[in-house]
Amino acid sequence: MVNFWASWCWPCRTEQPALQDVYQRYRAEGVRFVGVNWRDQSAAAKDWIRRFGVTYPNVFDPSGAVGASFAIRGAPDTYIVDRTGTIRYAVFGAASASEISGLIQRVLEQAPS
Repeated sequence: MVNFWASWCWPCRTEQPALQDVYQRYRAEGVRFVGVNWRDQSAAAKDWIRRFGVTYPNVFDPSGAVGASFAIRGAPDTYIVDRTGTIRYAVFGAASASEISGLIQRVLEQAPS
């Protein structure tokens, strides 16, 4: 799961606790999460990670280059990627824990290519 977020993004604030919960649920199954702090300030991003207790890896994308490689529409955008690196699902806007969990579960249930 790759999630693009920013400290200035209000919907990201409502989504972050759900993402952390889903990460806790699926990490033992080998699901990897990466947060991408998109077009933000480093200090604000570090404060966000501390304040929300984010324990999965995050990278800093101040120029938006990583976001451009995904052709994101804005923050938050979330991509569910399979084992081969193929984007299987995209959620544009804030997602709920049940929505993200459902998409991850679909990918886990699919036979490996």
